Amino acid sequence: MEKTTTPKKETKTTVAKTTTAGTYNGHKVYVGPKGGKYYINDNGNKTYIKQ
Repeated sequence: MEKTTTPKKETKTTVAKTTTAGTYNGHKVYVGPKGGKYYINDNGNKTYIKQ
C-alpha cells in the first residue's frame, strides 16, 4: 500500500512597508500604514509630525 500525501499550502504573511518621505530636523521621515508621518528621535522613539 502506497502512502499518499497532500502538499501543504504555503502561506505568506505580508508586512506593511513604511516608506521614507524626506527629512525633518535631520531625521528620516517615515510614512506609516495609515499615512501618518513620523521620525525616530534620538531616544529611539517615534515622534509624529503634525500635518
